[in-house]
Amino acid sequence: MNEKKCLICDKSFSVKGNSKICNSCKEFHCVNCNKKMIRSLKEIKANKRFCSRSCAQSSQATKEKIAKTQTEKYGGVGFAVGNNWNTISDEEKSKRTEASKAGFAKFQQDKIAVNKAKQKREETNLKKYGAKTPLSNKSTLRSAINEKLNEAEVKKKIVENSQKTKALWSPETKNKVNNSISEANKRKWTETESSEKRKRAKKISTSRKRFFENETDEERELRRSKFRSKVQSKGSNMSDEKLFNIVKNRQLTLSKSEHKRISKVNKYWGNLIEERFKVKVIYEKSLNGMNYDLLVDNVLIDINPTVSHNAEWNFAHFVNLCKDKGKFCPKHKLLPLDYHLRRAENANELGYDWFFIFDHYDERKVLDMIGAKLNKNEKVIYGRKTKAQIIDKTEALRFVKKYHLLGGRKKSDVNIGLTINDELLSVMSFSLKNEENSSWELTRYVNKANFAILGGAQKLFKKFISEYKPEEISTYSDFNFGAGNIYKKLGFNREEKAKPSLFWSNLKTGDFLNDNSLRLGADRVLANWAKRNKKTYFHVGNNFDDFLDRNGFDFYSEYLHLKELNELPSNRQIAQHYNFVKVYDCGYQKFKWKRENDNETK
Repeated sequence: MNEKKCLICDKSFSVKGNSKICNSCKEFHCVNCNKKMIRSLKEIKANKRFCSRSCAQSSQATKEKIAKTQTEKYGGVGFAVGNNWNTISDEEKSKRTEASKAGFAKFQQDKIAVNKAKQKREETNLKKYGAKTPLSNKSTLRSAINEKLNEAEVKKKIVENSQKTKALWSPETKNKVNNSISEANKRKWTETESSEKRKRAKKISTSRKRFFENETDEERELRRSKFRSKVQSKGSNMSDEKLFNIVKNRQLTLSKSEHKRISKVNKYWGNLIEERFKVKVIYEKSLNGMNYDLLVDNVLIDINPTVSHNAEWNFAHFVNLCKDKGKFCPKHKLLPLDYHLRRAENANELGYDWFFIFDHYDERKVLDMIGAKLNKNEKVIYGRKTKAQIIDKTEALRFVKKYHLLGGRKKSDVNIGLTINDELLSVMSFSLKNEENSSWELTRYVNKANFAILGGAQKLFKKFISEYKPEEISTYSDFNFGAGNIYKKLGFNREEKAKPSLFWSNLKTGDFLNDNSLRLGADRVLANWAKRNKKTYFHVGNNFDDFLDRNGFDFYSEYLHLKELNELPSNRQIAQHYNFVKVYDCGYQKFKWKRENDNETK
């Protein structure tokens, strides 16, 4: 039994089913015969007062209402109140008689006109189609449709109608409808007990699974043919214009992307971007045979979940849709190592900016960077109004950790900040590489969220050059976030193209590890990860005999073949044991600035 509140009287009541009103509110007595009945919620809202139609018609109140309506519409009372013809005045009788004659005459004329129109239509159809109706003759139907397909006016009308439909179903309208539906489903779902939810979900999933698993090839083909014939039969009963609209409308007006299924994660990011920046998001943009998840203005955005964008597990294998494994599967090949890099290069060649999102990125920082690319920053400040000065390392590190997507770097010898009214707006960090030849590295540059400082990077860079007089400065631009145009503006030249970079992402926890840190010490890095996630970690070490004495191959049983080779599990093999998989991103471009090539500093 469920405890609920009545929607009518707001009192608590117990019910076994899904009723929303109590029994006392359901009960009522007929106004005419005083019979006790039960009303539904719909009948209560409609204010049902009679137990049947006969009671309603025999009620004195109903008769009076009918009489009132007839008096207002036709100027006299009707039969409902027991009207007697002898009690009506001669003038009223004359009016009614004349009105009746005029009405009958008009009816006769209309009937004749309708019959003439029907006859003319049938004659036209016989001449054109050989039948009284176009659909009666199937042989001429298709030819008639083909003729209309070539009419320019019909095509123009189709395009206009589709444009009206598109305008009607704007992104705001779609979101409003989707939200209202989801909220209604949410309310309905929360009213159901959790045990009932599980039973229902299990029943649906098991029944569908059993149905498709047991279905033979012949049964599948029969099911599909039935569906095709059903569609064809519906189409044969349509008018030629309607059939044409259905067949050609989408081809003429809709893009290829609108035919594709959009994943939940893509919809999630698309809604976030639309709501925050008030822009239109185009889904599944195709360029040179490559599909990109989102297009906003001139920025291509790709969302890359680890489960479907790693280099070790195909998604079909991960969800157990395929029995074969990894690279040996003839149907599902693994992603190539340069998959993301080629997509970024393609976007760059076509003149687009881009942003590739991976699982371990911070959502808030990602949106801040996308907003900067779209020029949707809330505050715009000119660099000449700011002050460039050397700031404390701790203050700079705190600022960079808060706003830079890749976090801060502890190794920074010089940090320069832009301030206005003692508010820190931007930081540029440098590290000394070689003191003898005055070689430096620009390690970080980041602005405060929602701030655009016009000319801010140039001001910070000039400040550093004037103070420390470097001979050369190198930097690395993350190719996942664009082409690194800011460094070109500062006078840097590209020395090395981007190459795919490897990082490790955990399929279960969502954590990621840098490959360099893993190669330098998997035991240390993974031990810290296991402690943080409360996982059991087995220390491998560097001594093979010691590893055997501690029964290491019992723990790393998937690498038992190494025992015969007298080899320890490698750092990467250890990572794979703990569900870390390889993910190759777009890598980094190397840029270099040289004083001898810089015209402004000479």
